[in-house]
Amino acid sequence: MSGVRMSTVFQPTRLVGAIAIAMGFSSPALAQEQSTNKTATLDTIVVTASRTEEKLKNVPVRLTVIDQKTIEQNPLLNISDVIQRDPSVYIKQSGGLGQISEISLRGAKSVHTLVLKDGARLNSQNELGPLYPAFLDTTDVQQVEILKGPASVQYGSDAIGGVIQLISKKT
Repeated sequence: MSGVRMSTVFQPTRLVGAIAIAMGFSSPALAQEQSTNKTATLDTIVVTASRTEEKLKNVPVRLTVIDQKTIEQNPLLNISDVIQRDPSVYIKQSGGLGQISEISLRGAKSVHTLVLKDGARLNSQNELGPLYPAFLDTTDVQQVEILKGPASVQYGSDAIGGVIQLISKKT
């Protein structure tokens, strides 16, 4: 070997030229123009989780709202079937349809879950006053609000597990 070294000098001008030629042959992508005449409007859902009406996005608690459209679209028998759609709700029914039911939220006892209809208590504070949800008709219900977690400050000691609020249709 005669000591001849071959060195290759990097020449960026050739690389830049190759990229420019490749970009010249590519066709620009044309995006479809968006039409401005179609705008979607969403219904405002008003909730009463804090005893005053608020928009759903402004409520600082874990809240599920089952609206009137969902209730009417599904052929549900009673209010138990409506609220049982939420995964945090547990219903223990003693007997067949129309019998005593215990409703609880997030594993709390049924006496720690407050059930209201238009602000009036439906279940009792003691274990001797269970709820009969089979007798609550869904045709009168506008929406169901399921407030998960402690709400004792606003609703009293029965709301340790949460609150289920049934709101009637306005006539």
